[in-house]
Amino acid sequence: DLFEVFYRAEKGLVPCRVTSAAPLSSAHQSDVQKAMEKRAGQGAKLIMDYATNPAILGGLVVKMGEAVLDKSVATKLELERLQTQLLAPLS
Repeated sequence: DLFEVFYRAEKGLVPCRVTSAAPLSSAHQSDVQKAMEKRAGQGAKLIMDYATNPAILGGLVVKMGEAVLDKSVATKLELERLQTQLLAPLS
């Protein structure tokens, strides 16, 4: 809701959703949170949310605010497939 968006912006609250292929251990969650806090900058307070999606195969997809950092295996494989198709000779 719009009020919640403005409230979060005013308070420096940034939603951060981390998706992995399998559940992350507490230690990994802590490591990810520390890395995202560095990216978010000083004064930002992250609202962390962790989810799993086996379709990403491995790696992480992080949505922090409106920014998306996709380091998933599925995306890497798809990009390699597209690059192969684009560079293939025309028949």
